[in-house]
Amino acid sequence: MPRLRRMRPRRTCEDDRLSALPDRLIRRILSRLDTRSALSTAVLGRRWARVPRELRAYDFRVSDILPPEYDRTVALRRRNLPCDPALASVLDGLMASCEVSTMRALVDGITGFLNADCGAARRCVKTLRLEFFQTHDGGRIVDRLIADAVGAWGVEDLEVVVRPASHAPAPAYSFPHGRLKDGGRSRLRSLTLGNCTVPPKL
Repeated sequence: MPRLRRMRPRRTCEDDRLSALPDRLIRRILSRLDTRSALSTAVLGRRWARVPRELRAYDFRVSDILPPEYDRTVALRRRNLPCDPALASVLDGLMASCEVSTMRALVDGITGFLNADCGAARRCVKTLRLEFFQTHDGGRIVDRLIADAVGAWGVEDLEVVVRPASHAPAPAYSFPHGRLKDGGRSRLRSLTLGNCTVPPKL
């Protein structure tokens, strides 16, 4: 007599187990991710797309998306290695290309993040940390992010750090002090700047 097997009910595509997780657990998971990864979890489920809007701190760091080989190459070049000029020139070219492409990816990510705010509920963010390479096409989106953070989100702690690049540098990044003049409505309490040109009157 043939043995009967117990059949498990087949999951339908309507099942959304990830969205069934409690908000508290989703927030805990997201708090352990870098901002870029946290925002990309929106594809995991319906409620995961909403919870990142409730995060109180955002970190947009170019370091989070640089390949590990980049930092190893930087360490070599700081020690004037390799000694062969031709090989050193090749490594410098690879580093410059990596900086440009990584910064382009960061700019695209920030642009998508800001555009997602159109028509959405206002964010309430306490801390924004921003690290980037200064490039010719990155300044405008960085200025826009700072303006939204200070003006619309009510950021209290702002950190802006420009990471030194190995390639021919763009003009030094000038911190947009005018973005902080928000008719006295700004809640900014702490401002940390690294490698930024600060206007005479901030």
